[in-house]
Amino acid sequence: MTESAFYSDRAGLGKARVSETISAETWAGLTALIEQRIDDGSLARAFPLYACPDDPGRNTVTGTDEEKFLRSLTAHVPDLVEPSVAPDPGQDGKPAGTTSGWPSGESHVAQPPRSPLDPDKVPDTATALDLIDFVALHIDQPTHRSSHKNS
Repeated sequence: MTESAFYSDRAGLGKARVSETISAETWAGLTALIEQRIDDGSLARAFPLYACPDDPGRNTVTGTDEEKFLRSLTAHVPDLVEPSVAPDPGQDGKPAGTTSGWPSGESHVAQPPRSPLDPDKVPDTATALDLIDFVALHIDQPTHRSSHKNS
C-alpha cells in the first residue's frame, strides 16, 4: 500500500481515480491551488512583483506579478480564454435584429476577456493539462527575506 494523506486511500476505501477528463470540481480545485501559488510567491522568480514602498527601484521582489503571469499564461495557453465575440453586423452595418445598432441591454463596448483561471469555466482536458505544464515550468520555492529592521 502506498502512503497517502487520506484515510480512505490508506484503508483501500477510496474511489478509483481513472477519469481521463477534468471535472468541474477538479478544475475548481486546480485553479484554487494555482491562485495559492500566485499568492505565496511560488511564481515570483518568473513573474516578479516589485512593490516595496522603501525600494522604488526594481531591486526588491515582493511577490508574484499576477497580471504578468496571467498575460503570459494566456499567450502560451490561449484556449483558456474564450475570444470576445463582436455582434454580427446586418446589411446596414448594424448588428442584425436591432434598431439602435446594438442588441437591447448590451453595450457596444467590448467586454473584457474572462480570467484564464475562472473556476466556473472548465476547459477541455488537454488545455487544463497545458496549464499544469505551464505552471510547472515556472514554479519555484519562494524565499522570504526581510530587509527591514524588526522593532
